[in-house]
Amino acid sequence: MSINLGQNLVSGSISSSLGKLTHLTTLILSRNKLVGTIPETIFTVPTLRALDLHGNQLTGEIPPEIANLKLLNFLYLQHNQLDGRIDALFTMPRLKKLDASYNEFSWAIPDTIRKARHLDKLVLSHNRLMGPIPKEIGRCKCCSLSFWTARGGCPDLIHVCFSCFCYFCYFCRAQAIG
Repeated sequence: MSINLGQNLVSGSISSSLGKLTHLTTLILSRNKLVGTIPETIFTVPTLRALDLHGNQLTGEIPPEIANLKLLNFLYLQHNQLDGRIDALFTMPRLKKLDASYNEFSWAIPDTIRKARHLDKLVLSHNRLMGPIPKEIGRCKCCSLSFWTARGGCPDLIHVCFSCFCYFCYFCRAQAIG
C-alpha cells in the first residue's frame, strides 16, 4: 500500500496513527506544511520501503526507532529543520538513498555508516556536520557533503570524488581542518 500526499498543502503534524498501517510500503508527505516531530510510530511499520518527508518544517531529532525499518530503501528528509545526531540514519541495512541535506544536523558521520552497505547516494550538505570523513563514504556512487568541516583530514578524497562523479558530487568542497 502506498500513500502519496506530496504537494497537497497538508498542514499540521504527522499523525501517529500512520504507524497502524502495517502493510504500508511507501509514504510520501513531501512539500507540504507539516510541522512538529516525526512520530516514532512511523518507524514501527515493518513493510516501509520508501519514506519521503522533504520540504516541510519538521523539527526534532531522528529517534533510534528508525532502526526498525529493516526494508527501507529510500529516505528523503531534506529541507526541514531536523537536528541532533545522525547516528540512527545509518542503521537501516537496505538503505540505498539518503538525502538529509538542508537541516540542522550536527556532530559527525558515525561508525554506524558501515552498516549501510547498500547506500549508493548520500546527501548531507548544508548541515552543521563536522569531524572526520569516514572511508566508508567511498562506497557511495553519489555524495554531497558540501559545507562540511572535516577535522582530521579527508581520507582518499580524490578516489572518492572520482568514484561518485555526478551532479551531486560536491564532496571536494569539504573544508579540511587539521
